[in-house]
Amino acid sequence: MTSYSDIPVNKLLLIFGGLAGYAVSLVSCCSLVLIQFGSDQLAAESPYAIISFLEISLLLSLGKHASDFFHQTTGFHTLVIISLLAIVGILLTSNAYDFALLIHASLIAVAGCAFLFIWTPFLSIVPRRPLLIIIAATFALLGVLFFCISLCSAQVFFITIVFSATISSICAVISKSKLDVNVESVSASISKQRVETKRHGTLSSLFLTGFACGASGCTMFFVAQTLGQALFAMGVAFIVSSALSIVFRYRFEYQFETILRRFFSILLSAGFMAIPFIEPQYQVICCTFTLSISLCLFMVVFGAIAETARFISISAIWLMGLEGCIIAGGLTLGTLFLWWGLGISPIPLAPVISCLGFVFVISILQMFISEKRYLVPEELVYEQVRKSKTEETQETIESDLVESADYTKNVSWRKKIDALAEIYDLTPRQKQIVDLYAKGRSMGFIADDFVVSISTIKTHIYHTYQKLNVHTRQELLNLIESMSISKK
Repeated sequence: MTSYSDIPVNKLLLIFGGLAGYAVSLVSCCSLVLIQFGSDQLAAESPYAIISFLEISLLLSLGKHASDFFHQTTGFHTLVIISLLAIVGILLTSNAYDFALLIHASLIAVAGCAFLFIWTPFLSIVPRRPLLIIIAATFALLGVLFFCISLCSAQVFFITIVFSATISSICAVISKSKLDVNVESVSASISKQRVETKRHGTLSSLFLTGFACGASGCTMFFVAQTLGQALFAMGVAFIVSSALSIVFRYRFEYQFETILRRFFSILLSAGFMAIPFIEPQYQVICCTFTLSISLCLFMVVFGAIAETARFISISAIWLMGLEGCIIAGGLTLGTLFLWWGLGISPIPLAPVISCLGFVFVISILQMFISEKRYLVPEELVYEQVRKSKTEETQETIESDLVESADYTKNVSWRKKIDALAEIYDLTPRQKQIVDLYAKGRSMGFIADDFVVSISTIKTHIYHTYQKLNVHTRQELLNLIESMSISKK
């Protein structure tokens, strides 16, 4: 079985090629329709985009129930065939109108879901730094594609779609044979048991991500004076978000994600509040700003889904179905919300009302997210992010802890951890985290040890504290020491 820390560069490039290929093909499919209909028909085409997002949400929700089948070789090849057939159907309906256009939107939803189910398991075995680069590079490539869209003819798009989808499918088949994905044996039922009960803060974060991306993208096309200007601004947003992720997240990952989550709604509110009251040429700049911020959060969330699947050893397809449908639901409502205000509403103040309504919704969602943050134990909020300590210092800490513990009847530390895990029904990963954290390891050390982000460790410790009904590391240590097992 392949270890996530031993993936060579050539296989990482294979994963990137496949991921980027499907992303390029899907964006090209959507752009082909936009160019053929032009900017005058955006209000008429928007319902089909909304239907497509809604279908993606439903398909992802249904797909998680078939995750056991999709992880098998037969199911995987079925996904590849479905995606290729959907691409062929999209090409055949590219000049569609009315009901056929609805079929076109549905096929895009099918291809998009198949693409997510194919590539999420492969992304889940990639360490967080290469994963960050792969996702950011894909977004940068899409940004360049948006720049080129208005300059290309329909024939070029046909060639691009066929070529990128074919290359991506080939990369997927090769990756399946070369990489033994370490979560494929985890069933949906086990995954459900290992995932913590979702608090409203987590659900709000997922929904907010989709809602912001949908609203920002929809607004971009309605405030731009021409379709070419909208596509150019979309390209700028994708490239800016990619650059921010590479420059800031790679060097200051925890700080960047913390600032983004805390001030996300404030930044978006500032942008949307300004849109109805400024000149049209500056409205596009505001939309580019809000979309860039939204895409930054989208990349964080998408990477977190893949990382969480690896970290707690659950099915990546099942988790993508669970959380992806919430994001797609946010995309649906965000697009619907701004389409009404900017596209079809006859009310003179509709743009102002829709922008104010958007600010109200994201403020409410941010309240739920902040509530979750402040429920986190104080020591997890204020613990300084430190680099890993030396092995000598760590061994001294562990030695002191072992000597100070009251081991009735010579019960070892390991047996007490095992007893704690059995009594409180801890998952295997929670058991490891408790062992390391109680011994004095910092969150930074644990994150480096498991090759995940500090945010993931922080959230995992928080859920474990809830299970154990403790609030500090000292209370955790006291609980472990209270475990007493008779010597056999």
